[in-house]
Amino acid sequence: MAIEFGALPGVLFSPTETFERLKKDANLADGLKLYFTMAIIGLVIAICSDIFIEIPKVNEIISRTNNAYGNIWMGGLMTPAGAIASEIFVLLIAFGIFLAIVALTSWLTGAISGKGGNFNKTAGLMSYTGAAFYLFIMLPLSIISMLMTASQPVVPTGAAPGASMMALGIVVLIAVLLVVIWEWLIAGRAAATAVGGTWGAGIAGVLLAIIILAAIAFAVVMVVGVALWQMGVFSPSGMAII
Repeated sequence: MAIEFGALPGVLFSPTETFERLKKDANLADGLKLYFTMAIIGLVIAICSDIFIEIPKVNEIISRTNNAYGNIWMGGLMTPAGAIASEIFVLLIAFGIFLAIVALTSWLTGAISGKGGNFNKTAGLMSYTGAAFYLFIMLPLSIISMLMTASQPVVPTGAAPGASMMALGIVVLIAVLLVVIWEWLIAGRAAATAVGGTWGAGIAGVLLAIIILAAIAFAVVMVVGVALWQMGVFSPSGMAII
């Protein structure tokens, strides 16, 4: 079945009806097509931002401050090739995280609802959730952020932020928090529809999946960090000593 791009607005504002309509034909293959369509759009924008905005700014800061440490550790990354490689790596990591969240969410939602999970349909429906939020919310915000970054001076003035900027920061933080909660609730609806469970079970399944993955990621980082420290790669202060 072809991807229904016309269903994306409905995912945001009428998720129950939209997911019920999409459920019959939802599957992993279409979900991955939709996921990578959005991912490639994001990848192109991120690479353009890195090459035309971030890299010139960082390289100019390094050259102005004559930061030898920065040149050693960042010089290899502050190139177009390094930016592309970095963004592709992030995309692959994000893809792995997405699949892990879908698999755990499907299983947990099914277990909580007393029904079996359905990875195929959960992947299909949750991909619509991610695509809708990215296309209508995250993408416009990313473009706005990119334009604001481009307009900022290379060397900050050092002036303390005014009250208006602090207030704007608080408003942005609240808005981001509300969007995260909104996406969580709709992802829960997608999971619940996929396995035939309740919305509450879907919400709990998504939350537990994220908590489990965060705990695993924290444990891996700690183990790798301790191993590198014992090998002498890092000192207790976090500075490289080799």
